[in-house]
Amino acid sequence: YQQRTVLVDLNFTNPQLHNIFGTSLTPGLSEAFENRMLKVSPTKIEDLYLLSAGDVQRYKPSIKDTLPLREILHTLKTEFDFIIVDMSSVLPVEDFPIHFINEMDGLIAVVDTQGTRQEHLQKVFKHIDENRFVGFILNKIED
Repeated sequence: YQQRTVLVDLNFTNPQLHNIFGTSLTPGLSEAFENRMLKVSPTKIEDLYLLSAGDVQRYKPSIKDTLPLREILHTLKTEFDFIIVDMSSVLPVEDFPIHFINEMDGLIAVVDTQGTRQEHLQKVFKHIDENRFVGFILNKIED
């Protein structure tokens, strides 16, 4: 629909979007948390842009970055029609930045149909209200 869209790589465990779209890892979100400067890179796909994770070895976001993330998302909303945030796996919960969830308008979970069990989803729903999920993507479906 030719809507200006930005992908935000908030997967600080294993950032990959910069590799997928052939852009630089830095500067990115890590640097934006530190100095409030946003560097959004165009991709080869028309109207698709990327805010990479940045130097995730040097800077790990924490709960203190919740307000800066809100400000970053607000700034992006003035420039883009859609903001898609890629985050790490919810499990293990200890490694997931759960404090950022309330800054998202909705969540889409990617479910590994070969590895995810019902008890895994129940554990996720103990930490994140299942009503926050607007959809599920089923991955690794066999014919």
